[in-house]
Amino acid sequence: MMLRNQLCATSTIVASPSTFSPIAGINYTLGLSSRSRGDGVGDVFISVSFRPRYEWVAIGIGSQMRGSTIFVIYTDGRGNVTVSPRDGQGHHQPLFNSSSTVTVLDGSSANAQLVKANFRYAAPAGKINLLDQKAAFIGSWKEGVTFSTMDEQVVLSYHDGQSKFVLDVGGADVGNSSNPFVRGTALESTLTDADMLDKTSPFYKAHGSLMGIAWVAILPCGAIMMRLGWGGVWAHAALQTLGSLMVIAGANQGSLFAFAHKWYGRILITMAIVNGELGLHLAGNSLGKMITYAATGGVVMILYFVVIGYTVLKKKKDEEAGELELI
Repeated sequence: MMLRNQLCATSTIVASPSTFSPIAGINYTLGLSSRSRGDGVGDVFISVSFRPRYEWVAIGIGSQMRGSTIFVIYTDGRGNVTVSPRDGQGHHQPLFNSSSTVTVLDGSSANAQLVKANFRYAAPAGKINLLDQKAAFIGSWKEGVTFSTMDEQVVLSYHDGQSKFVLDVGGADVGNSSNPFVRGTALESTLTDADMLDKTSPFYKAHGSLMGIAWVAILPCGAIMMRLGWGGVWAHAALQTLGSLMVIAGANQGSLFAFAHKWYGRILITMAIVNGELGLHLAGNSLGKMITYAATGGVVMILYFVVIGYTVLKKKKDEEAGELELI
């Protein structure tokens, strides 16, 4: 099955020094052995941690899918992880590469709170330039029930999000450690279970705040004022319009939510605007006022879907550009 972009893409960013989190709940950490730093060939240590609500999470060495070396991580169903090395094929499912030497290291585990994969990749000559100070990487993820299999060639479904980023490989030297992710070593303190579980994305905060205020305060207050006769019809209409705008803004901020949740919200928004028109009709307002409300609601809905279309097209264009601009 083709692996392609679907829902979201994060911005290009330089992580410091060798750790990157594209969204709340996913972290990538990189380490390089001294031998790798010396001749550009050797061990690359990678740690990928994520919440178990993901079917799989991947990290790739390279600036784009085509030609990159990709590692797909999912649970093995036995309390540990499976790391599947694959070769990027552009916007198609990456192909399993049995010749890649990948070793899952101690410290890897999978439970109800956290999935953590620590592994070593023996990079061959010419596969990655380990002598550069910065290196380009890509990441992708798919929400859903985790695979729970040891099959390294499992078929991947469309990913929900992807990211392109740069890591500071100049600061990622872990010496001659055979496992820099275990307790007391160079990278052990870069990520803990608490770090993963306590992070809250600004998208979720904005979504929750706007939705909560709109549904719990603004919209009910508009209905109460109408019942009590405070402020008249237009005060009611103003509050309902404000609440509807906040819901629309909140729906856009919640772009990381599941597909069903988003469409459920969009249906409610449409029904709320239609309900306002029915309210004006029941209150005996003039035809002119109802037309004004309908026109305003129509413009708001058109603007909403125009914004959705623009963001989707912009993300697709950015992703298809392929090359990563280092900053």
